[in-house]
Amino acid sequence: MSNLFLRSGKKIKQKRTSLGLSQEALATIAGISTTYLGEIERGRVQVSTATLSKINYGLNANSQSYLNCLKNQGRIKLDALKLLNIHYESFYRVSPFANKTGHPVPVDTRAWSQILASILSRIQGIKRKKGADLDDGSDVKGANTWQTISTARFNNVITAGTKSTASGAIKLLNKTPYFFLVLWDHRKEIRKKTERPRCRVWCIRPQYDKLFRKLCASWYKAWEKGKLSKAKGKGNKSNAKKKKIIICDNFQLHPPRDKNTNIITNDRGNFKYPLLFCAEYYKNKSRYNLVKYNPIVLKNGKLRRI
Repeated sequence: MSNLFLRSGKKIKQKRTSLGLSQEALATIAGISTTYLGEIERGRVQVSTATLSKINYGLNANSQSYLNCLKNQGRIKLDALKLLNIHYESFYRVSPFANKTGHPVPVDTRAWSQILASILSRIQGIKRKKGADLDDGSDVKGANTWQTISTARFNNVITAGTKSTASGAIKLLNKTPYFFLVLWDHRKEIRKKTERPRCRVWCIRPQYDKLFRKLCASWYKAWEKGKLSKAKGKGNKSNAKKKKIIICDNFQLHPPRDKNTNIITNDRGNFKYPLLFCAEYYKNKSRYNLVKYNPIVLKNGKLRRI
């Protein structure tokens, strides 16, 4: 066993643990087995330059997105505000016709959210292919409260009950660099009795965020118990509430609709989520104004307890 292998393996392990990255997650990103990564960290094997490059990418993936955004902040802010202005105009230009004919305003919150997330992160979409929303494996969830009938939520944030091999398992998080949560709501000023259209984007790093992983693990555990109860014919809502199990496949996050907070709730835990972006629409100026763009959360954003 070479001292060089030992030192190299020790450095990899130290960097991985300092990031809060599990062995399984890093192995998934690097495209190697968990067993092989364990051997590398213990200095028991010689590693090729190609494999070291993959491991290094896994250890610095979020940093690369952050640096890219840091270099292009001016363009990102400009493009994001332009997109939001177009979104606002298209929504309210068609609104009178929808109201006149008794229909809801046609919106494609999913697509608008995906485009905005790509602008803010500099991560491209997958065009017309099937799979994750962004080409690095990241996902985007959107919700819009404008003239809505139902309660706006982030639905199916993690998958369960589908045919995907990662569905219903925490290993899904190892393949997802980011979750972007996009909310269109209003900033309400109670004293002034006014409300201002607003768009906010929160960013989760599921490969690194221990609190989010713990939240998902707790949900999956309750969901597995719910599946057993349904199989026994006891999977009704009253039993689920009593036994603290989950009988629905939809992992929901409840955004702070029209509230000036970053607390997002779930029946397994409520946390403060890292805010990547916020902009508000000023009717007297007929445009959005930037409130916040904080690309550092792409590198080290984490959920916080409240």
